[in-house]
Amino acid sequence: GGSWEKIGYSRTDTYTDLTAEAGTLYYYRIRAQVSKTYSAYSANASARWLAAPADVTATVTQEGIEVTWTLVEGATKYNVYRRTSGETWVKIGYSRTDSFVDSDVKNGTYYLYRIRAQVSKTVSLYSAEVSARWLETPTDVAARVVADGEIEVSWTLVDGATKYNVYRKRAGEEWNWEKIGYSRTDTYVDTTAESGVTYYYRILAQVSYTYSAFSAHSAGVKFIAAPADVTAKSAAGGIELTWTLSGGATKYNVYRQTAGGEWENVGFSRTGSFTDSTAAAGVAYSYRIQAQVGQLFSEYSAAVTAKWTATAALRPGRAVAQ
Repeated sequence: GGSWEKIGYSRTDTYTDLTAEAGTLYYYRIRAQVSKTYSAYSANASARWLAAPADVTATVTQEGIEVTWTLVEGATKYNVYRRTSGETWVKIGYSRTDSFVDSDVKNGTYYLYRIRAQVSKTVSLYSAEVSARWLETPTDVAARVVADGEIEVSWTLVDGATKYNVYRKRAGEEWNWEKIGYSRTDTYVDTTAESGVTYYYRILAQVSYTYSAFSAHSAGVKFIAAPADVTAKSAAGGIELTWTLSGGATKYNVYRQTAGGEWENVGFSRTGSFTDSTAAAGVAYSYRIQAQVGQLFSEYSAAVTAKWTATAALRPGRAVAQ
């Protein structure tokens, strides 16, 4: 319905219209000229110009390789092409949006992608090429306390991967993942975890500069450090014990043993000290402390030994410090 306008001229047999708007159908006709003499108009020809998709990316995900691009004005369909080294381009699918997930990928293989926009029978030029190498995502990620201050993280090995990067975050810190190390095997021991803190772990497989997607994170895990710096000495009311508090602990169970005897629980404390008022004078006792929060227990502390010297009688009704 528009009117004809002259948009330029050529001295050869071609002309490129650089003013065409994406998605618009244009009609063209040509008129030859020499001096002030003109030919009749040629028959009409029509064409619709589509811009090639831009900002194309290829990213490894758990589902495969996700290819994304910027939408082209006027386009209704985006054809996705793929090839590997030495092979020809093959159309592997299309999308009506700005992304496509290629799930038919092989572990460790490099893939190249390019996109072509389309509306009706009109297609754009191909986009710039992008590449990605797919690695499977590590699975079965688990974490468990294996020793005082040590959390072991494990996962299933990925074929072709040579390195596994280990990431950790604290409970309540939604996106604050930090890389804490790596492993060449299927396990990693975290020795930097803090007592009483719940941690989650996830794994990123790697070979050279190619990475997998992040694994699903492990279930939360935490440990309570064994009380440290335990001391025992004779005091007026019995044998007085002290120790350093363990992060996250709410209770400290006190165990006692005589030479050749069994360990027995003699009480607990909510602080960093306890007085064993049941100790017999002149008997050597060994003590160890176990921290606790809920149903989570630390390992036992190192044992210490003390003997009570009855320097003063225990007054009737004197309570054990807890």
